[in-house]
Amino acid sequence: MQQKEQKWQLDESSRKLEKIKEEIQQLSKPLGPSTSDAEFVLENYEKTLHRLQDLNERLQSIKPLSSFLDMYNNLLEKYSETIQQVQDKLAKAKQSFSMRDQYHTLVKEINETVYTCYENLNNVNEETLPSDMKLKKYQTILDDITQCEATYTKASDKGEQIAKEGTASDCNKIMEELQRLRSKLNELRKAVNNEKTQHEHLIAEQKKYMQELDNILGGLRNGMSIMQSQPLLKLPSKDVQKEISKHKEQASELRKMSE
Repeated sequence: MQQKEQKWQLDESSRKLEKIKEEIQQLSKPLGPSTSDAEFVLENYEKTLHRLQDLNERLQSIKPLSSFLDMYNNLLEKYSETIQQVQDKLAKAKQSFSMRDQYHTLVKEINETVYTCYENLNNVNEETLPSDMKLKKYQTILDDITQCEATYTKASDKGEQIAKEGTASDCNKIMEELQRLRSKLNELRKAVNNEKTQHEHLIAEQKKYMQELDNILGGLRNGMSIMQSQPLLKLPSKDVQKEISKHKEQASELRKMSE
């Protein structure tokens, strides 16, 4: 009776182990890109590991008869191997879950930063500030974009790793999402650079006009100095016309400089 019962226990342990192996095989499929995909696999591996450990403890509590010793030891070895296999898969599933969670967090952060940068850009455009002040604000936005691009690099690395774990369709979805993010960042940087360049040109034009004005005013001041330095006329009548002509020429030159 004891022999029959123990044979049944060992057969039942073997049957349950094979069933668990089938479940493990079902879980070992390509993993989707969403966090919930990884969470589902993670939870199932945790449940499977607990069941295996429980069955293994029950198996170890059996005191095998000599006729079943080889069968018993072989079964123990299979349980040990399967437990190790599930532990490895569980560790990988945890990494996959963490990677997906980080990836989607980074994607969300990038989208929020792009939105905020566009808001800041519109605000700067609408503000009535000197061009040099606007340039500083545009540069601040560009600095934020540079940091966001670094975040994109991290997201891209994680996205590529996630894509390798999924199907071809999953891979395409990840790559398309990353491409959209890259395009958003490129368009944002271009928009800010365009505004920044316009104000840089405006400042350059202002400096040019100010320099020209300084040159004109300098010429006028120089002309006035010459005019004021002229002595009072104490000339013979024959030289008066000559001095009048000279003054007319100087006046004409001043008018040309001021035009």
